[in-house]
Amino acid sequence: MNLILFDDEQRSRFYPISLTRPISFFRLGIQTLAEKWQRISRLKPSFLVPEYLSEKFPLLIGEDNYFVNSRLVARQAVWDEISRLPLGSALMDKDLFLAAHLGFIEKGKSFQASIISLVQTQEKNVWLDYIEDLVQLNSDEIQSDFEAITHGKPSESLSSTNRVLGNRLFISGPIQAECITINTQTGPVYIEKGVQIMEGSMIRGPVAVLSDSVIKMGAKIYGGTSIGPHCTVGGEVKNANILGFSNKGHEGYLGDAILGEWCNLGADTNNSNMKNNYGFVRMFDYPSHEFRTTSLQFLGVIMGDHVKCGINSTINTGTVFGMGVNWFGPVLSPNFIPDFTWSESGKFSEYRLDKMLETASKALERRQKVLEKEDIQIITRIFEMTKPYRNY
Repeated sequence: MNLILFDDEQRSRFYPISLTRPISFFRLGIQTLAEKWQRISRLKPSFLVPEYLSEKFPLLIGEDNYFVNSRLVARQAVWDEISRLPLGSALMDKDLFLAAHLGFIEKGKSFQASIISLVQTQEKNVWLDYIEDLVQLNSDEIQSDFEAITHGKPSESLSSTNRVLGNRLFISGPIQAECITINTQTGPVYIEKGVQIMEGSMIRGPVAVLSDSVIKMGAKIYGGTSIGPHCTVGGEVKNANILGFSNKGHEGYLGDAILGEWCNLGADTNNSNMKNNYGFVRMFDYPSHEFRTTSLQFLGVIMGDHVKCGINSTINTGTVFGMGVNWFGPVLSPNFIPDFTWSESGKFSEYRLDKMLETASKALERRQKVLEKEDIQIITRIFEMTKPYRNY
């Protein structure tokens, strides 16, 4: 039996985050969407993704396969529906293709499959519709994941120099933490092994801090925040979803935001997360090449992978930084900076691919990582895909 998570035709709604990964690799709450499905189904998933991502995220296929839409947030009840599907049937959520149970017959190097019946789901499912859902849904998902992951498991304890309010703190392994305050009365706090939380830090749940991340001295981490593995975070952070391997190590405000991997925010970088007229935030929409109005009054910045911001960067409400942007200078950011843009004081030019790859390699080396051949191929393909947006 195979579990296959597939990206549907809406994946461009999630650019720039989905440019470098399947939707199922988005972190939402404590776990990625793929990790949630693996936990619930007890099957290790493979991935049906665009061709340029397929080498890094391979597809494993057999005679008995459950295909599940990556935009669907895993729940036990809907997995029970999927696992009961007869062979050759699909599960629908009104007009949305949710899942299918298919057997494949290999003919040479091709496969054949057919859906002979449609079944409507009986569950009220949680979907990702747009990229900002990674902010809007994050607080609830931290709490949902917390209950599932920690149930029946013992937590590590903290030393007496720390203060914990409430009883919803879970620490999965040894961490370094002295003279910090954690408030779990407002929501659970989940901390993985290898985390270092420096003196004077304050954390107010629901919050998740994943393995080997560092919280700098005096940091203020508010609810709805997920800090992925190997991040460094300081200053003030509220309702932010940081996927991993990114740095916001200094003072400054990050709120209602999504950061991809390998981003670096210079000291005193601040983003606005609310318009002066209190209206709904507009943000750039990749599929239409235009701006659309969201349903959110609070929305900060969305950054693709490998974005670098200089010191004292000031980021406008609802700003989208494409992948591979280098932004610096004492001006307020526009609401969209195209992928692979070098921007000095608001003057745009294309960030040369060779220079961007050189910087990316150095960033990975600092984490004892290597920019693999498949990563270079993906970044090179994205460089070509995103040229139409670089209309300076």
